[in-house]
Amino acid sequence: MPVEEIIEIEGQPYNVKESFALYDTVAVLANLSTLSRQPAGWYSSFALMGAANDHHFFDIRNKSTTDRAYCNLDVRDQFAFAFLLRHISVNFFCPYITTQVQNTDNNYLEPFQSAFWSAELPQHCGLTLKINQDEHLKANCLELGAGPTPVGGGAGQGYVSATPFATAPMMLGALGQGAATLNNAWEFPKPIGIPRKAAVSVVITPSEWARQNLQFRLGPYSYTFLDDEVTANFKSPVMFGIRVTLHGNRLVQPRGSYRA
Repeated sequence: MPVEEIIEIEGQPYNVKESFALYDTVAVLANLSTLSRQPAGWYSSFALMGAANDHHFFDIRNKSTTDRAYCNLDVRDQFAFAFLLRHISVNFFCPYITTQVQNTDNNYLEPFQSAFWSAELPQHCGLTLKINQDEHLKANCLELGAGPTPVGGGAGQGYVSATPFATAPMMLGALGQGAATLNNAWEFPKPIGIPRKAAVSVVITPSEWARQNLQFRLGPYSYTFLDDEVTANFKSPVMFGIRVTLHGNRLVQPRGSYRA
């Protein structure tokens, strides 16, 4: 019986399909060591991330070890329910305040980190999707789309080089992975049926060029928020991240019913 059909026993539906998405995130943030939760596979600097050969999703974190904003897996190394995988998307998200400031007295400005992360880095990362022992997809991350996520048009407090504490807004242009629509994702020719308790993993592998660029890139730095007197009075570390999302349907029992 095809997995996408509703399974019936004695004329009653045993499982029904619900639209659902599973997501997991790798992030880089300078204050990682201060968090009460320090998820596996996260980094406190670009240099440390560049030293890693690859980055794993869906097999080393779950929602109890990571904030719900970044991961919604019940179990870190297997699916808690049968799943029909229809789309996959990869979002390289970054601060919309395009210039960040080093949290020291010299106020070093970095105006290019967001643009590099969102537009350049996806072009130099490969992705492999594996279900149990089978590889179902190998692709360049830029081809997969960012999914339904904000892109472009983000205005915030920024800096110009001559007046580092001026309130000139900086605009972040359209990101490298396209428009923010649900269709901006890789669609599989046929839905892939994933059994309950299957081992699923996504591995992103940066090229040597990408790893070298990350190893020699300082930061990440901090947001700097300005008060009415145009002075920086609050600094907060920024986060750069990669979120992989699996879109599709989970097969679950009908609400209010019970099957042993």
